[in-house]
Amino acid sequence: MNFFIYQDVYTGDIPNDKIDLKVKSSKAFGIGSHPTTTGCLNAINDLNKDYSNIIDVGTGTGILATAMAKIMPK
Repeated sequence: MNFFIYQDVYTGDIPNDKIDLKVKSSKAFGIGSHPTTTGCLNAINDLNKDYSNIIDVGTGTGILATAMAKIMPK
């Protein structure tokens, strides 16, 4: 996976070869470790820069939308 997902309380190093995704700590939502989220993040890696039809629909942290925002061309 090209992403390094961590909570805002994390104090370790962020790998240089990963795209960092910081998530605010909360009791209600996770940090992208659910299998469906992991699968979607892996699929984002495989999009081959075709970002024309992307939507993050859910009730979580918005990790998929954040991941897309980090990799889409400006």
